[in-house]
Amino acid sequence: MKRILIISSDYEPFYGGIGIHVKNLTDELVKQGCRVTLLIGRMKTSREYAYTSEALYSVTLDTEERKIVEINTDFEQMLSKEERKILSVLEEKDVFDYETAILNQLFLKGAIAYLGDSGDSYALIHLHDAFISFGAVMLGRYLRIPVIVTMHSMNSGEGWLIDNVRRYLVNNVDRILCVSDFIRNEIMHRFCFKDETKLLTVHNSVKLAVRNRETPILPNGEIVFCGRIEEVKGADLLIRAVSLLPQAYREKVNLTIIGTGSIEEQLKSLCEELYVQEQVTFTGLISQEQVFRYYERAMCVVFPSRKEAFSTAALEAMSIGCCVVASDVGGFTELIHDGENGFLFEADNVQELTRRLAYIFEHIETANKMGKSAQSKVMEEYLWENTAKKICEIYEEINTTYNLRPKCSH
Repeated sequence: MKRILIISSDYEPFYGGIGIHVKNLTDELVKQGCRVTLLIGRMKTSREYAYTSEALYSVTLDTEERKIVEINTDFEQMLSKEERKILSVLEEKDVFDYETAILNQLFLKGAIAYLGDSGDSYALIHLHDAFISFGAVMLGRYLRIPVIVTMHSMNSGEGWLIDNVRRYLVNNVDRILCVSDFIRNEIMHRFCFKDETKLLTVHNSVKLAVRNRETPILPNGEIVFCGRIEEVKGADLLIRAVSLLPQAYREKVNLTIIGTGSIEEQLKSLCEELYVQEQVTFTGLISQEQVFRYYERAMCVVFPSRKEAFSTAALEAMSIGCCVVASDVGGFTELIHDGENGFLFEADNVQELTRRLAYIFEHIETANKMGKSAQSKVMEEYLWENTAKKICEIYEEINTTYNLRPKCSH
């Protein structure tokens, strides 16, 4: 097979769940003999990542097996004073919609410049999530190659442009890979999408665990949350649940909140309001190695999301034998069988979450059994080596089918 062109708005050195997914997939594709070019078009310049030149693109890795190209999508350097004033008074939704539109324009410009300079040919485009939908679809038509997309999320507010972008995307690609059945069902329901043959569930996965918990789970009160610190992730629910624990358990609790986000200061104020500030630690962004160290000490790892497509962080915690507690939304219900390999609670129900935490204090041997069962499930069903093989087979099938189509002349 020729080189695969992977497009993502999220990738290392600063990245979230999609970036982890793309990195792991790319590593496995290379192991299995694929040659990969990654085009990274970030949503906007973050505090951590800044573009160092005005060039349309920069190549950060160039080997035969793998090329990584940062497309310059830093629209802020292009804005006039008048445009900055307009953006400063717009609502969050409008700013996000504007950024989505500009991202696609700048990405396509930089991608075409790079492809023209490199001279490489490609078998297909594999886009990750919907932010660069227009750019990826237009690039596919320009190169006359098939486009597939992995849908990582269906979250959006009512009337947001990104929802219409997703609708456009699923109707203009050759195959849609969904990281959970929840997303697959959402696409069919929300967009009245009828062509089920184009929709495939390919779950998120993890690398083979190279470690186990060094000690059994103990009732030590070490509770971990890992995720974006946004309302949708529900860290506030966990803080409230900790405050409601019986005094004997509450005194033992040390809640570690890993991640950053827009409501971090609100959560710190909530801790003070509920008198649990001495028991809650905010780590900010830390390395994956450090995350695993917290997991290894944890009595339980909690994911109290209000919405969740499919959680890589939960998979990682389960892969080393942690006892995971999660809300009963989205992909969690596909990953966790309540009482068998973890615990589920009703989303937004603080009292039920509190009862789950108290139960773990009281039944630590059950928590240990849950952790071992969770690890077995991950090893059997959610390893990247197997997932990448499945994706390679999809590449081959799509490429063969696409090449058999009659080609339109221009």
